[in-house]
Amino acid sequence: MSYGIVRVQKFKIGSVKGIEIHDNRDKDHSHTNKDIDFDKSKDNYNLHEQNDATFRQNINERISELNLGRAVRKDAVVMAQVLVTSDNGFFKSLPREKQEQFFKDSYDFMKEKYGAENVISSTVHLD
Repeated sequence: MSYGIVRVQKFKIGSVKGIEIHDNRDKDHSHTNKDIDFDKSKDNYNLHEQNDATFRQNINERISELNLGRAVRKDAVVMAQVLVTSDNGFFKSLPREKQEQFFKDSYDFMKEKYGAENVISSTVHLD
């Protein structure tokens, strides 16, 4: 029997660059996840339309749009990363088009739940 996994993890501004490097596979190695097969990273794809800004720039732009009454604290949580996945058996039982639909549906759900204006990236990792 397969199972679904949804993990939400909060980050402060100092962690944002590391998350961006990891999500975009900007390095050819990982100290934190030895399971990544970087030979397969070329198969990863984005569901969210990317712009040329960094994650940090996108976050700062979104915060400025909120017109907050005061400055954001230096130790404030500024980003939540959501991981949506399942076990290998689940994905092996699905044809590629159904796998893609699973991730598209998950992406659409997250946009609806948290607001499309709050999404800065959505990467499907097949590596």
